[in-house]
Amino acid sequence: QDYLPYQIYDTLQAFCSTITGILAQRAMLTGMGVGNEAAKVAAALWQTTVRRNIGKVARIAFTTFKGTDMDANCKSWRLVADV
Repeated sequence: QDYLPYQIYDTLQAFCSTITGILAQRAMLTGMGVGNEAAKVAAALWQTTVRRNIGKVARIAFTTFKGTDMDANCKSWRLVADV
């Protein structure tokens, strides 16, 4: 009975998160010059590698400092994760 509204919001959240990721990736690639003949492939690969590694380090650091609070306030952190 309560599962259907949850599933609707969860599906909507996943859809919005996917769209946000696609738009962010497109903006990043455009900013790196993809589509521009003068753009360097090495610069695009370097920026992607740096971005991914910074993201991994940030996730580890965040979990280290806020991991215990996530259990107590899991609904709040679910919302924060998509903002």
